[in-house]
Amino acid sequence: MPNRMLALVLALALAGAAGAAGPEPARPGGPALSVVVVTDEAGLGDQGFNDVAWEGILRAERELDVRKDIIESRSQSEYVSNLNYAAQRAQVVVSVGFIIADAVGRVAPAHPDTYFIHVLCFDFKSEQAGFLAGCVCALYTKKGQVGVVAGRRIPPVKAYLNGFQAGVATVEATFEKKVGQHIVYAGTFNDPVKGKSLGQALLARGCDVIFKAAGNTGVGVLELARERPHLFIVAEDLDIDDRLPGRILASTRKRIDVAVFTALKEIGEGRFRPGHRLLGMKEGGIGLSEMKFTRHLFNPEQLSFLQRVKQGLSEETLTAPATDDQRKTYTPTVLR
Repeated sequence: MPNRMLALVLALALAGAAGAAGPEPARPGGPALSVVVVTDEAGLGDQGFNDVAWEGILRAERELDVRKDIIESRSQSEYVSNLNYAAQRAQVVVSVGFIIADAVGRVAPAHPDTYFIHVLCFDFKSEQAGFLAGCVCALYTKKGQVGVVAGRRIPPVKAYLNGFQAGVATVEATFEKKVGQHIVYAGTFNDPVKGKSLGQALLARGCDVIFKAAGNTGVGVLELARERPHLFIVAEDLDIDDRLPGRILASTRKRIDVAVFTALKEIGEGRFRPGHRLLGMKEGGIGLSEMKFTRHLFNPEQLSFLQRVKQGLSEETLTAPATDDQRKTYTPTVLR
């Protein structure tokens, strides 16, 4: 998969593959570990990668000896300068998102005494999260039409959408119902106004459930749902079910917070080893919210189906397609 190959190359660069020896291991019992987070252009409040990573930092502050700070990038042109500045101030630089990866690869070799934790080094099986979202949307829709507002056409988002389409197809095969799918791209992760406009276009096509996979752009979809009582949402990355109780059917989860916390803990204990780690449901890196506000909207058969899906993905007896080619040859499993 292209994004996983990039993650592996980046992980090797951070390990000092270009000749640098890499930073000395942190020593337990030493001074507080200084950590600076550099966000992508969506910044905090994106209800996505940046917010989830920050949760991991806050947990580290509570449970570990960590001193935190954050630099919020306003545009892609600031990534290199912000990363350099962070590396000069902190022992650990945490960066988030696919788009900032190139900048991390350029900056990291110039700072061999700094740890760089980039989320792509902790890669996630986005297709599993998308599969769960597709199942929830297809199970609930009353009009037989579901939509997706996506951010940019990058590999992690494509994996989300391929998994989503397979999840919808699995519901169709299991429950013998036809569900139309409508996918639109915003071309950005940081434009709520455009997100709302795209959500309105999906409503016009008859969609009554929308999966938002667009970072801060998806905030506009949530705003639309507040105005339209018959529109339901499935959220991505972060559990935000309580932001619109009863209207957010579920939130798929990428446990970036766990990845960040784990890396900081390993650094603090002097046992951090760079490299590529792939996290899915089996490893606890992907999940689905408890749906505590919406479980009553699904009948027992549907809830049982969702449980079988989660179990299948976790045990790897059910495979979600990540690439276009995998999706085109995907045969839906009937889960009864």
